[in-house]
Amino acid sequence: MTRYQKTVFTSLLVFLPAGIAVAIWFQVARASSSLLVAGVIVICVVAFAINQAVLVVPLRRRFATAVERQDADALDAILDETMAMWPSNAKMRVFVDANRAVALMFRERWDEAVVQARSTLARPNARTHEALLLNNLAWALAHAGALEEAATVGQRALAAATSEQVRASANGTLGAVYALRSDGDRALEYLDAADAINRGDAAIQATRQYYRGVAFRLKARNADAIRAFEAASAAAPTSPFGRRSSSVLANLAAFPHRRPG
Repeated sequence: MTRYQKTVFTSLLVFLPAGIAVAIWFQVARASSSLLVAGVIVICVVAFAINQAVLVVPLRRRFATAVERQDADALDAILDETMAMWPSNAKMRVFVDANRAVALMFRERWDEAVVQARSTLARPNARTHEALLLNNLAWALAHAGALEEAATVGQRALAAATSEQVRASANGTLGAVYALRSDGDRALEYLDAADAINRGDAAIQATRQYYRGVAFRLKARNADAIRAFEAASAAAPTSPFGRRSSSVLANLAAFPHRRPG
């Protein structure tokens, strides 16, 4: 029995007797229909509050923690649990499928992430999250080596973004894309724009600082690059881009005059 099934079963044990008791009381008291409706509403509100407290709020917190830590295994477990809770909910299916691509990206399985992201975007009900889904696809494409398409998709994501968080993410993605395309000036422009909108969590900062370091090296600003890589490593040392930054710093220490590339 899943945690969700246990919670539903417990809720039935609590609210079924309560509902029967309320119905009997109303019958004995010959209460008015308006009072009966009010009683039913109260029971529904209490049931909803318990559902939020026991199921939804902890799940959201665990999801946010898994994403912040870039923990693919924890994220997949939460997505499995989400589908067990709402197996027929089309909106939840889009949410789960979109984040399956994120889990693949945390594992750096870029080609699979591209396929997953494209599949999610093709869903009829994906339009409400189009900017976020496009941003995911752009990030996966860039790291799979499809830089031209990544830039195009990233610009579409930025144009479609309606919230500060998504606009910041889209700018950050474009910063990474242009760093990978060896355009240091445009990379720094987008990375700075991303931080000006929303700096994000530690793992996001590690990622942006890593690509700042790449952009600075492209411009032969090695001192700035070292500071960026150090900031990335300090922000989230166990994240993928925190680890990459530490590796770059080690290489720079061993070969200080080596050009990027």
